[in-house]
Amino acid sequence: MDIDPIVLAHGQALLADDATTTVITADMRDQQSVIDHPEVRRLIDFREPVAVLFLSVGHHLVDADDPRRILRTVMDRAAPGSCIGFSHVVCDDPVRGAQMTAHISSSGIPWQTRTPAEVDALVEGLVPVDPGMVDLVDWRPDPDQPPLAPVHPDLAPYLGATKGSKGIYEYGGILGRPRAQS
Repeated sequence: MDIDPIVLAHGQALLADDATTTVITADMRDQQSVIDHPEVRRLIDFREPVAVLFLSVGHHLVDADDPRRILRTVMDRAAPGSCIGFSHVVCDDPVRGAQMTAHISSSGIPWQTRTPAEVDALVEGLVPVDPGMVDLVDWRPDPDQPPLAPVHPDLAPYLGATKGSKGIYEYGGILGRPRAQS
């Protein structure tokens, strides 16, 4: 995983006058060290519901990392009523997904493309918020969204790329920790 000391120094400088936000160096695969970090403990009371964001990182957790354990470590510690925002690049075709995994992993980036069903298994036991786990472009689209600023010309060729390749997309949603039964 990428742990960049320059990013840490820059983040700390930006937040120097903000006592309500922090940035720490940690490995997302070691959620216990994140939870136990003094700055996290200072700011977050896990006895109260919290929101945890794992956005666009699920595909960087390979099976050997035990991604289900990683997600459950923080959610099991959090109070009932807590939520997790989770997204993951998926491929509907397992063969094509395996090729994508091999290609990206060969460049030294930890990566595992999964099918939506495999991602659903990672978050089993958590309660999806409507509309559930879906292609992110379908997650509560806002009909009143103002137009976005024009993209940089270098990025223009990629604009709308997911529309042309619906077999590969970012899949995710919001999931809640079930409230205790009374």
